[in-house]
Amino acid sequence: RSAGRSFIKQWYQRRVRGIFRQLQSQYHPDKHVNSSALEQEHAAQKSALLNEANKCLKDPYARARLLLKLENVDPNVKTMDMEFLTDMMEFNDRVEISEDTETLTELKRLNEQAITELYNQFREHFALKEWNIAAEQLAKVKFLLQTRERIEQQSELIIPRKPS
Repeated sequence: RSAGRSFIKQWYQRRVRGIFRQLQSQYHPDKHVNSSALEQEHAAQKSALLNEANKCLKDPYARARLLLKLENVDPNVKTMDMEFLTDMMEFNDRVEISEDTETLTELKRLNEQAITELYNQFREHFALKEWNIAAEQLAKVKFLLQTRERIEQQSELIIPRKPS
């Protein structure tokens, strides 16, 4: 079942990528250098819109935010679960004090696992039209994406140990 889903997802991504390239080649400003100023402006606007749409399709977080907006739901959650915030502070402290790549690799694995789980929860609640719960899950994803960046930054600071 998983292999079938993976195949369909890959096929769909290739298909969308192909359609994007086809449309982008049609509307790219370089294709309209000899067109009127109005047509050039129109092509530039379409090209920018296509680029924005493509970026949104590639980024699960941006895509989820857009889905909420399309349902007239503000994706910017104003309040956050205190237990989650406390857990995030403790997790980020662990990232900050990490001094070896093994620890950071494990923290990264845990963080990515949590991101995947929250995206799954977002999908479930979105499908059930539980918009506010979906928005809350997405707000948590934002924190974890920021933690992903902290992990990357911390990994750049670690000097590999020489074998003794």
